[in-house]
Amino acid sequence: MGSTIRNQNNTNIEMTEMLLGYVDRLGSNKDFWLRTDRGKNDGMRGRGRSGGRDQRDRGIGSSGIRNLASMALNAECYKEFRLFIEYKKGKGNGWNDIYEKDKVFADIVLEYMDEIYEKCNRDDKETLRQISRLFGYLFWKVKSIAG
Repeated sequence: MGSTIRNQNNTNIEMTEMLLGYVDRLGSNKDFWLRTDRGKNDGMRGRGRSGGRDQRDRGIGSSGIRNLASMALNAECYKEFRLFIEYKKGKGNGWNDIYEKDKVFADIVLEYMDEIYEKCNRDDKETLRQISRLFGYLFWKVKSIAG
């Protein structure tokens, strides 16, 4: 019994360290999160929350990241949530922006999500719980960068 609890604790610690490592990488490109040229509205103020900016120019904000944490917990299965991230990439809003070298931000996130899925032995419920934690940690990281 004691060794089972110890193994479970080690697995939890391992997962947390993995998630935090992902967040460190996703937060390492501070220019991506602080980009000021993205979404300039060229003097077209007063046109709603976007200030006249095209929806595709607004980028990824901390509230969008926080919402993904909740959405992961509400998804029916991993593949459904993964499809939603693929949709976000296609839609734009920063998800299809180059994050590092030649990699698009969404592709990096999808790669991490796939690794989490495998680490959770393809258990949808556990995978979505861990992905929710990933986006929760990323929210903290983005808020600490962007203020």
